[in-house]
Amino acid sequence: MKKVVDKQKPNLLEQDFTASDLNKKWRSDITYIRTEKGWAYLCAIMDLYSRKIVSHSVMRQEIVVQTLERARQQARRKTAKKAMLKSSTKSGQG
Repeated sequence: MKKVVDKQKPNLLEQDFTASDLNKKWRSDITYIRTEKGWAYLCAIMDLYSRKIVSHSVMRQEIVVQTLERARQQARRKTAKKAMLKSSTKSGQG
C-alpha cells in the first residue's frame, strides 16, 4: 500500500530515491530566500539517476509550474538526441 502525504496526492516514490535510468524519477524541492525586494523562491528538480539538477528557477510566483516545464523540455531534448544518436550510429554500418 502506498504511503499518502496528502489525502488526494499519493506518495509515488514511496521513499525509494533510486532510479534505473535518466528521467525515470525526479525529486523537487522549494525554499524561500529573503531579498531586499521581498521573498524570492528557489525551486530545483533533481534527476534521481544522475543526481544532477535538471532544472531550477528563482522567482516570486508560479515557480513550480515553470521549473517543471523547463525540466520536461530538457528531458524531451535529451531523449530526442539519444534517439537520433542511436539511429545515426546504426545506419550506414555494414
